Amino acid sequence: MDRVARDVVESAAAVLEGSATRSARVEGQYLPPLGWSGVDEPAKAAWEKRYPALRAEFLASPWASYRDRVNLRSEDLAENFWNAYRSVKGGRTTDFDVGAMQKEIFAIAAESLSSDAKDIQDVRGWPAVLADDLFSYPEVWQLQADKAMTKEAFLAEAKQSPSDDLRAFAVGQERIAEYGKKPLDLHFTGLDGREIDLEKLRGKVVMIDIWATTCAVCIDNMPRAKELYDKYRSKGFEAISIALDREEDRQKVLNILKKHEIQWPQFLDTKQDSVARFGVVSVPVVLVVDRNGFIVADIRGGGTEQFEPLIRKYLDL
Repeated sequence: MDRVARDVVESAAAVLEGSATRSARVEGQYLPPLGWSGVDEPAKAAWEKRYPALRAEFLASPWASYRDRVNLRSEDLAENFWNAYRSVKGGRTTDFDVGAMQKEIFAIAAESLSSDAKDIQDVRGWPAVLADDLFSYPEVWQLQADKAMTKEAFLAEAKQSPSDDLRAFAVGQERIAEYGKKPLDLHFTGLDGREIDLEKLRGKVVMIDIWATTCAVCIDNMPRAKELYDKYRSKGFEAISIALDREEDRQKVLNILKKHEIQWPQFLDTKQDSVARFGVVSVPVVLVVDRNGFIVADIRGGGTEQFEPLIRKYLDL
């Protein structure tokens, strides 16, 4: 495969594969890859037919870097997972092998850490992202419980992984489980100077929204979150947000909050302590805390559909 062919395939990969993170995180709804508006549909169909063979040839060629292989391998796994998820949610059968996905996650983690390639720093987080998919959307996993590792076994192996991100994910998941056994302790000084202590909010149902200015889905969710806040605040509902941004992004955070008229307390977590504490691999992450201070729901990946039913449930409405 010559260099021109390599460039063509790489460009096609970027368009056809899209971003797995972009595609995966809207409650299982696969967003179409970027670049297809106004496309000649017959030409697109013809290219899609040729693409798998060209892609395979590219990956087997000396032009394919280790980073290329890790990226495409991981994106394939993510896309196959979400295809299976959509099948399950639609009431259709799927032959997706969760056990094989689990093994592949650990294999990618081990191989990427053992490589001396200098261009793979940005792909080493893939195993943790894929693991987060499995834990955040367990419907596929539950169908194959007899063929896959249990969550406990998976986390035990993840804690021994050479991947820092995968180990952090496992520790975070265990901490989340512990929070179901004791009230959550959380206190901070908000961007507006308010002192927030979750213990003082006992008796209220609290939504904790973990977001970032780089997360389009997080920002898209704000109008719906505000609507629910305004609707249920008088009934005992409160909200708190944690922005995973740098100090230099403070004004950007404030501008977004002003635009969406967000009034509840905001914490700028410049040290990223919430990442390890809550096992955050990607945002948004929304935690629901009941009147007694226990985390009773952990919503990851985007969609706001679950918010109101949970709020009503724990407000006893």
